[in-house]
Amino acid sequence: MKRIVLIIFILLGATACTNMAEYRNNLDVSNTYTSNKSVEEVSECILVEWQKERLGGIQYANLQKTGIYHTVYSEQFIDVCDTFEDNGITRVNFYSYRGDFDFWKGKQKRTKAIKRCL
Repeated sequence: MKRIVLIIFILLGATACTNMAEYRNNLDVSNTYTSNKSVEEVSECILVEWQKERLGGIQYANLQKTGIYHTVYSEQFIDVCDTFEDNGITRVNFYSYRGDFDFWKGKQKRTKAIKRCL
């Protein structure tokens, strides 16, 4: 049983890195925002706001810094938010795999949280 759990965690970890790149390369941006605040300030705020909001009993959000991106992502990478500097302005790209069956209005709640941080 322990081996099965370990294998699952390894597979999830391996797919997590792939999914981040896939968001940027293969998925259209759901919303784009700009701010005069720093990249660090905006991304940390988004992380805190997403952690406050419980969607379907899950309250997981994490922040990862990779290259120019400060990426906040939620459970199973359903929602991803890239914050980065673009010509002196902080730009925020929000990606979401939530489809028509968004029972907890997650996309709407994530978007409101981002707007509070701008």
